[in-house]
Amino acid sequence: MSWDSFVWFALTAVLLWAAGAFFAWKERKPLVYACTLTGIALFFAFILGMWISLERPPLRTMGETRLWYSFFLPVAGIIVYSRWRYKWILSFSTLLSFVFICVNLFKPGIHSKSLMPALQSPWFAPHVIVYMFSYALLGAATVMAVYMLIRKGKTTEKEINLTDNLVYVGLAFLTFGMLFGALWAKEAWGTYWAWDPKETWAAATWLCYLVYMHLRKAKPGEWQTACVILLVSFVCLQICWWGVNRIGEEKQVVRWMIGLFCRRKHHGKRLCPDCSALASYCDSRLEHCRFGNEKPTCKKCPVHCYSPDMREKIRAVMRYSGPRMIFHHPFAAIRHLVR
Repeated sequence: MSWDSFVWFALTAVLLWAAGAFFAWKERKPLVYACTLTGIALFFAFILGMWISLERPPLRTMGETRLWYSFFLPVAGIIVYSRWRYKWILSFSTLLSFVFICVNLFKPGIHSKSLMPALQSPWFAPHVIVYMFSYALLGAATVMAVYMLIRKGKTTEKEINLTDNLVYVGLAFLTFGMLFGALWAKEAWGTYWAWDPKETWAAATWLCYLVYMHLRKAKPGEWQTACVILLVSFVCLQICWWGVNRIGEEKQVVRWMIGLFCRRKHHGKRLCPDCSALASYCDSRLEHCRFGNEKPTCKKCPVHCYSPDMREKIRAVMRYSGPRMIFHHPFAAIRHLVR
């Protein structure tokens, strides 16, 4: 199984999920389950095929984690539909899953068989898979919170209870994900918790959802305040997932620097073949960095992983683009200097 097959599996699955969502509005339950579950099985078949072909769980890159999120959204949707019969939940899960699928189609990333040493722990796969399922449930709870805040006085007790249940189950899985992450960290880096930015935001996210739960128990009548806390919690979750991604940031900064260098030295609007090859090489080195999101700057790194010729090329890029980054990408330049 290769990534080239993704478009056919993904679009077929989306069509089946969309059909399931349509039949949910028509109240034709057998067809809802048939279409949705067939789409889920088809999408999982692609994930399993990638797992076998890569000889590792497809969880290494952001694109691969989006793959799991796209899978778990309809799973969470069909669970909610089965339990509470909300017709709209399948439409929501299909639409959001389609968004993540489109991101993966237009930005496929690099998929290789190798894994950096830190990701070879048996705790890594359950950590990410459980997290992705919790994110899907908590995303559905956030949609419910927005829906209730818009409706205000028309909110029913059933809708409030649904939101509570989604948060309870989502937080339970989030907790298991953190525990698996701690066991993974102990095996990979020798410590259960290091308070790096990723871990700090994970703890902040967990505490925010805990505040929501305590408020709902202590003051059940203040559901609007609880919904606001739920929105803040989801923002923290997004920062933890997307915002704190050292490897992704480094790749973007390097591409900006190579772009500045190429436009000035090679006089083209797009990267020339040599600079494009250099950018791909840098991406590959960052993807395989043994330190992951804990990597230091290249200057301070004890491991020099670039080949001699590529090292000279990237040094030339940095000498030219480094001083000019402050004018083109000031925030990225300042963040890089602080590190």
